Amino acid sequence: MAEDGYIDAPLFKQRVGLIRANLPVDVEGLVVVRGVHSEEFMPEYLTTYSLQVFLTRTELANTIIVVLKDEIYIASGKKKSLSNLVGVPGITMLTCNAKQDVNTEPFKAILAKIGTGKVGVIKDDLKHMKGEHYAEKFLEMMKPIEQVDLKTEMTTMLRVKDNKELAMHKKAGAFCKSLFAKGVVKELQKTFEMEKKITHEKFSNKLADWIDQPSLMKGMDDVEEISAAFAPTIQSGNYTAEFPGTPNTDNLNMTNVTAVAGVRWRQYCAVVGRTFLINPTEEQKAAYDAALAVRSALIKSLKPSVKISDVWKQAAETPPEQLRKHLHIELGFGTGVEWKDTGLTIAKDSPGTIEEGNVVIIRVRLENLPIKDSDSKYVIEILDTIAVMKDGGEDESVLTGGCKVAAESTHLIDDEDDGEEESEPEKKQVIKQRKTTENYELSRGGQWLSKQQEILLANRKATAGLTKEAIKAKKAKDTTAAGKLSRGELTNLVDSRKMKETTDLDIDLSKQVVYFPINGRSVPIHISTIVNTKQETSKGCYVLRLQFKNAQANTNFTPYNLYPKHVFIKELCYKCDITRTAEMEKIRAHIRNIINALKKSDSVKEEVADCSGLIKKPGGGAKLGNVYPKPKVGSGKGMTKPLGDFEAHENGFRFSSKVIPKPIDILYSNVKHVIAAPHTNKHDRYAAVHIRLHKPIELYADSAKTKDFQVYTEVRNEGENISSRNRTSEREDEMDEEAEKRIIDRINKEFVGFAKGLSGKLPEGTVEIPYPDGYFEGAPGGGQGGMGYISTTPSTINSVLDSSIFCLSMDMVEVVVFERVVQGQSSFDAVFVMKDYRIPVQQITNIPVQYLAFLKDALCHKYNTKYYESDKSNFWTNILKEIIKEEQSGNWEAWGSNNGWESMFNLDASSGSGSSDSDSDSDSDEVYSGDSDSDS
Repeated sequence: MAEDGYIDAPLFKQRVGLIRANLPVDVEGLVVVRGVHSEEFMPEYLTTYSLQVFLTRTELANTIIVVLKDEIYIASGKKKSLSNLVGVPGITMLTCNAKQDVNTEPFKAILAKIGTGKVGVIKDDLKHMKGEHYAEKFLEMMKPIEQVDLKTEMTTMLRVKDNKELAMHKKAGAFCKSLFAKGVVKELQKTFEMEKKITHEKFSNKLADWIDQPSLMKGMDDVEEISAAFAPTIQSGNYTAEFPGTPNTDNLNMTNVTAVAGVRWRQYCAVVGRTFLINPTEEQKAAYDAALAVRSALIKSLKPSVKISDVWKQAAETPPEQLRKHLHIELGFGTGVEWKDTGLTIAKDSPGTIEEGNVVIIRVRLENLPIKDSDSKYVIEILDTIAVMKDGGEDESVLTGGCKVAAESTHLIDDEDDGEEESEPEKKQVIKQRKTTENYELSRGGQWLSKQQEILLANRKATAGLTKEAIKAKKAKDTTAAGKLSRGELTNLVDSRKMKETTDLDIDLSKQVVYFPINGRSVPIHISTIVNTKQETSKGCYVLRLQFKNAQANTNFTPYNLYPKHVFIKELCYKCDITRTAEMEKIRAHIRNIINALKKSDSVKEEVADCSGLIKKPGGGAKLGNVYPKPKVGSGKGMTKPLGDFEAHENGFRFSSKVIPKPIDILYSNVKHVIAAPHTNKHDRYAAVHIRLHKPIELYADSAKTKDFQVYTEVRNEGENISSRNRTSEREDEMDEEAEKRIIDRINKEFVGFAKGLSGKLPEGTVEIPYPDGYFEGAPGGGQGGMGYISTTPSTINSVLDSSIFCLSMDMVEVVVFERVVQGQSSFDAVFVMKDYRIPVQQITNIPVQYLAFLKDALCHKYNTKYYESDKSNFWTNILKEIIKEEQSGNWEAWGSNNGWESMFNLDASSGSGSSDSDSDSDSDEVYSGDSDSDS
C-alpha cells in the first residue's frame, strides 16, 4: 500500500504485467479470490492471499481480482484503499455487498468476459473459501468454466522479489535484530543472574508480547506494521525438529536455550533464531563453531544460478565427520508473504536453482548431540534470513545479520551497551553468569532477594497448619444469588404442585424466576444463572434468547465449581408469534432489570458505620479552626468549601460549620489511620489531617459512602499573598520569603501537633506522619487524578494532598506486582492485590523508573510485603476471577509452590544466602553463543 494508505496504481499495473507474463498461452487469466479475514490458516498463508498482497501490498477481505490478458476486473465492497484504481485505463471496478444475499450482477459481468476460455486458479486454496459466502458464491458461479491450477507458476513468480519487496523483508529483519538485542538477550541475562525459573511457554509468551511492543525499537519507523509470522518459541534440551516448535510448560533446561522468532513487516517475513549454551564444555563450543561454519557456507553459496542441491552439499560437508550425522536433513527454505515456501527447500535432492531476488531462511540444526558423562542430549540451532544478491557481500545479504545474541562482559546486564557495535567475524560470545557471592549478598539487590524469600517462607509457615477447608473458610464464601442457589439456600422457587403443562413463557418477579416451557412443562430458571438476553424477528416470529453463565464465560461461577461434571446449558430459545412482541419485550425488560439488580446486590458491600453517640468534651476539645472539609459535606449553595472547625472530643471527632445544617461526627472506634500531612514542598498547596476509616460513613443524606475524610487549609494561598507583593529591594525579597516560611512552619506545627495530641485517645500506631524521605511520583488510582507526589507512612501509601484522595492500608495488601518493568522503559506501574480477592486491585501508574529501588526497599523493610515483577500489564479482573474459582474449589494456595503467586509469576528466586564454600568467589559461569556477526 502506498504511504498515504491507498493502493499504488502504477505498481499494481506493473505487477499485473508480471502475472500476465507467467500465464500459460491457453489460459485467459487468473482469478484471485479473498473472502473474510481469518486466522484459521495461520501460521501459513494461502498462496491466493500472497498474490493479493503482491498486487495491492495489503489484505482486502471480500475482494475478487480477475486478471485477464487485456483487462482487469475488481469486485469488492466500497473500500477507500481501492479508490486510486478507479478510472485507471484497463481496470473495471465493480461494487457489490458482502452480505448473505450477495449482489451477483458484477460476478455475471466478469464471467461473461471470461466466456468459454480457461481460467487460472490456485486449486488448493479453493476449499478454504467454504462458508465465506462472498467468495463461495463467485466460485459456485464459476464452476461451468474450465479451471487450471496455476500454483506452480505463481509461486515461482512470487519467489523472485523486486526491490520494494526486498526493502520490506529488510525492515522485518531489522526488527528481528532489535527484538533479540533488546529483548531476548537481556531477559536471558536477567534470568541467569537472578537464577529465576521460567517455563518455555511463559518465555515464549513474553517474546510474543515484545513483537507488539514498539519500545524495543530505536529509530525504526512504522512499527505498527509489524506482526508475528508465527508464534515465537523458546525451547531447551533435546527438543524435536518440528518447526516452528511448540513450547511446553517445563522450566528452561540450563544447558542450551533456543529462541526463534518470525515477524512480518507489511506482510513480508524475516526469521531469526539462536541457541545459547550455558557453562559449555570445550566439546560443546567446538560443536557451536561447527554450526557457525555451516551457516557461513550456506551464505556464501546462496548465489544466483547455483543449484539448490549444490548449496546443500557444500554446507553439509563443512562440519567435522563426527558431527555430520547430527546435521538436520533440511538446511532452509524460501520465504515471502508465505513465511515458508516449501517449493524452495534446501535439501540433498531438491530440484531447481537459486535466483537473484530469492529470500531464504537458513536453518542450521545440530540435533541429538551427546553430553559427556550424561544420558542427556542437546540441540544447537541458528536461523537467519538471507536475500540472494548477484554482487552484495554478507553484510548486505544477511537481513538478520549483526543480531546481538550475547554480551561479552563480566556484568550480566550492561546498560551502556546499545547493541550497535559489530564484533569480529566468528568471534566467540559469552554471557557471564555470576554466582551468589558474599559481595552480591551484601548489595541492596541481594538484601531484597533475601528479605523477599524470608517473607515468602513466613507466609508459608503461617498457613502451613491450615487445611484446605480452613483456608477456604478464612475467605468469605460466595454469597451471590447464584452461590446460594447452588447450595440450596434459595427455596420456594417452585410451587409444591406439579409443574404445570404449558407452552407459554412466564416470569415471577418476587422469586426472580423465569418459567420456561420445555417439553410442554413449565421449568423454573433462576435469573441469577442468566448472563444476557437477546431478541430477533424471523419469518413472522419473535425469538427470545436466554444466554446462561458457564465455566468458559465466567470462571467464578459457583454452580459449575460445585458440580463440574454436570452439563450446563449455554442458551435457550423461545419462539412465538410476532403479535406477542410487546408482551415478550416486557418480560425481557423484567429479566434485564433483575440481572442488573442482582449485580448490585452481589457486589462486595460494607456496612455503614454508626456515627451517633459522640461524647463532647466539657469546654471543647483540641481544635483546628478555619479549615475546609473533604469530600463535600452537603449539597447546595456554599457546600463546596464550607469553612468550619474540627474538634477532638472524648470518643470522636466533630466537624461543624455555620453553613452545614448538621455537624459531621466520626467515632474513634471507626478510625483506622490518622495521617498528619504537612506542607513539605513547592508542589503542595495544602496541609491536612486525613482520617481513614474502618467502615464507610455517609456525610449527608443520599451522599456516596466514603472511608476517607480530611480537613485542610490552603497553605500556599497565604504565602502567595506575601510573596506576590511588588518588591523594591533585595532586602524586602528576603523578608517576604522569611515571612512565607514562618506561615508554613506555623501551619505545619499546628496540624502535626493536633494529630500527635490524639495518641492517648487512639490505639498505638494509628496516628502517622509521612516519612520525610518517603515520597515518590506517580498517578494514583490508575491515573484518574493525574500525576502527583505520593507519600509513605508506617502503614499506608497515600496521596491525600491532591484533588483525588488515595489512601491504601498496606495491611490489606497480599502482594504487589510491578508491571511494565522492561529494560529501557522510563516508567512502570505498581498493582496492589488485596487479601480479599473480591476487592478490585489498587494501582499507581506511570511511576518513574528511578523509584523502583525505593519501592522494593519499602516493601521489604517497611511493609514486609511480597512483590513480583512483570514485563507487561495484566488483566486483573480475569486473574482475580480465576483465583476465586480456584480458591472455592480448594486448589488455590497463595504461598504454595504449585498453584499460587509463585507459579503465576514464576519468580521463585533463590534465597540469596551467601555460600559458605571456599570457592564462592570463583570464576563466573558462562553462557556461550558463538555468532559470526553478532554485536558485542
